[in-house]
Amino acid sequence: MGEAVSLYKNVWEKGHFVDTLSIVAGLHGDHLNGLHLVSLLSRFLQDVEDGRLPGFRIAGKIQLFPMVNIQAVMEGERLWSFDNLDLDLAFPGSSCGELADRLCNVLYKHTADSNYALLLDASEKRCVSIPHIQLLQPDRSLRRAARYLAGEIPGGGPDRFPGLGIVRELQPTPAFQLRLYNQWIENNVCALVLAGGRSAGIDPETNGALLANVVNFMLAVGVLAHATRKAEKGEARFYSLENERRVSASHPGLFLPEARVGESLRQGRKLGELRDIYSGETLEELFAPQDGLLLTLRDYPLVYQNETVATLLVEKERRWYWPFS
Repeated sequence: MGEAVSLYKNVWEKGHFVDTLSIVAGLHGDHLNGLHLVSLLSRFLQDVEDGRLPGFRIAGKIQLFPMVNIQAVMEGERLWSFDNLDLDLAFPGSSCGELADRLCNVLYKHTADSNYALLLDASEKRCVSIPHIQLLQPDRSLRRAARYLAGEIPGGGPDRFPGLGIVRELQPTPAFQLRLYNQWIENNVCALVLAGGRSAGIDPETNGALLANVVNFMLAVGVLAHATRKAEKGEARFYSLENERRVSASHPGLFLPEARVGESLRQGRKLGELRDIYSGETLEELFAPQDGLLLTLRDYPLVYQNETVATLLVEKERRWYWPFS
């Protein structure tokens, strides 16, 4: 059916490593932002190994998977057109199945025994969102890990991106059981999802800031070490599904946004408006239903009736991480 397909990974490890960190990107072909972040991490870790970053040293095993759904990436599509299978809903896969099943199975076997794992995900399809952390039923160790991913190295690299202090608690569904992230959790891997950005796009400035957060996380879990620097805990705000408010379109049309993701909005702030495709007339103006942080906003302008155009995080029942942990 074509050329052989290889799943690539970059590995750095100490001679007698103790812990393993796996970072996976590119489960979907339009998740290019994660691919770019992995490339920045690869260059950073190679500089560490080659001695170009004095003070840093590899202290465990770090393995990066920059691009899993290779065929979809080459086509520039979210899913590979041959089977249209969502690769993040096919785990643990099968060693005797089709190509997608085999890719998922190989990736699962290479990461299932990790101590820590990060899944680099994009925003919802056709939307843009600020970078944030996602967790499933977080226990004490996951909450602690989230705080370190929200932190930064003192004096090392760009400032932490503000949105990374936001943690969304995922809700399990029947389909969720087929996700790689859920397989990690079931194998007692301390796993987090780093989501956000724009599908089919790259944000170099944001990724440069996120690099410092991921490096700080590596220091915290012990796979990376520094002669003088220690990992820093950041402030993490935890939001459950009850804290999310979705704004949907009542009409189909062209959505023209006026707000920006990351804004703290007051109730009644205009998010944008819908216009008729043929006449250009304004069909509907959309407003923030209450005070909150604009997490996600529609990026693709064509909108169907009842489609979500924005997601806000509201302050009701906001939970902060224990300050003494």
